[in-house]
Amino acid sequence: MVTADHFERALADVRPAFGVTDVDLAATYAPDGMLLADPSLPNRLSISEVLDRVPTIRNRIPLASLYLCGPAGTGRSATALQVAQAIGYDFVRVFSPASLAGSVISDSLIASKITELLENAYRAPESVVVLDDLEDLIEYGQGGLRYSQIVLQTVRAYLRKTPPAGHKMVIIATATSKMPGINVNSLFNVTVNLQPLTVGEVLDTTAAYLETRGIKGVDAATLRTELDVDSFKAAETCIPIKALMFEANSWAKTAPESTDDHLEHIVDSLRTILPL
Repeated sequence: MVTADHFERALADVRPAFGVTDVDLAATYAPDGMLLADPSLPNRLSISEVLDRVPTIRNRIPLASLYLCGPAGTGRSATALQVAQAIGYDFVRVFSPASLAGSVISDSLIASKITELLENAYRAPESVVVLDDLEDLIEYGQGGLRYSQIVLQTVRAYLRKTPPAGHKMVIIATATSKMPGINVNSLFNVTVNLQPLTVGEVLDTTAAYLETRGIKGVDAATLRTELDVDSFKAAETCIPIKALMFEANSWAKTAPESTDDHLEHIVDSLRTILPL
């Protein structure tokens, strides 16, 4: 006898032909977890503040779009992951240039894959689709003098297409810039600019992270003194968040015998990423 449980198990076995599933998101885009800067710092937005900018969450409109823009190392993909999961919709998919690995890539192929992904998303009552590295997907270059017209037109069409009645969709895109010349960000409801960390923010974030890991005696003031940051003229120099995340994971995996040993290890590793 076939029951509803059989159908549920069958659906659980179905894997999409392309794109990254919600199960794979964390492993793909944040394999080492997230290291969040204090949102009270200048230019820092918490995930909840980003969500507040997406009108579908509060106003329940059928379609909303978010453009996450920032230089390399600012955690665009990981932020998109956090936002997608925080929205709470069951259907979450990510499409990026990596999704096309092994294919003979052409403009028409990219456009058709984006179309297929979004059409599948429309079938779900609530869905989130992330277009990661949108610049590469539309082959943007030379200040907007070169780009794929067919891919851009496909993205533009779906940003204007209302989902079926009773359905809701959020489309999130990530890019390193607003793409001057074609201003792709203007197609989206909301643009959020992500910024690298300054030297001071790296130290504040490091101290907060160490406290969450139960590592005592290493505060921001101590780090500033050890690194002599106050005498560093370029204290506002920006540091990629990914570089700090890499070092933070090494701190978590080591177990020095004393706080002094841990402090020395942390200071040495910070010197590898801070232009001191």
